[in-house]
Amino acid sequence: MGGGTSKKKDDAQTEDTTKEQERLSTSLKSKISGYIKEGNWKDKYVRKQDLGSGMSGVVYLVSLRSDESQTFACKSIGKNRLSTDEVLALRDEISLCASLDHPNIVKIVESYESETDITMIMECCRGGELYDSLIDEGEYTQTRAAELFTMMVQAVNYCHQVGVVHRDLKLENFVFESRPAAESVRRVLHSVFFICFLAG
Repeated sequence: MGGGTSKKKDDAQTEDTTKEQERLSTSLKSKISGYIKEGNWKDKYVRKQDLGSGMSGVVYLVSLRSDESQTFACKSIGKNRLSTDEVLALRDEISLCASLDHPNIVKIVESYESETDITMIMECCRGGELYDSLIDEGEYTQTRAAELFTMMVQAVNYCHQVGVVHRDLKLENFVFESRPAAESVRRVLHSVFFICFLAG
């Protein structure tokens, strides 16, 4: 009797372990609709320079090997720093963010996963953070503040319309697309969406 009970427990544990292994080894393409590719991003892109680093990884400037005039931002996150559940959550979040399409949200162009890293290739916004811009300028005119706030709210409103919550709205997570050549140049403000994963 007792032996039978013990065997059932062992079988149940084995089944749980098998399910967990299957959960982790599920094809990435079926897991997240193909948004993450298996392989090495360096086969397609050339690393140019470091753009910055944070708690969740380093951001590089990269270009296409086939056309170096096309540049992007590249962020790699080491999987050894994440738990199993965090890796799965990151995959899901990349899938979610890659599906977003709004002029004021940084677009994830494509993503790669290797044995050691998950890497995102994104639009490159080189105009700096809204926080730094505000510090540098001291204050905005009412017109300029309204223009920027409108872009921020439009991005957030779009997310809410499609059932998505940002979770980490702050000035540092809004970046300018480019630096103006003159004061008259209108800078487009983007919400950096994905980085809320480890910062939130």
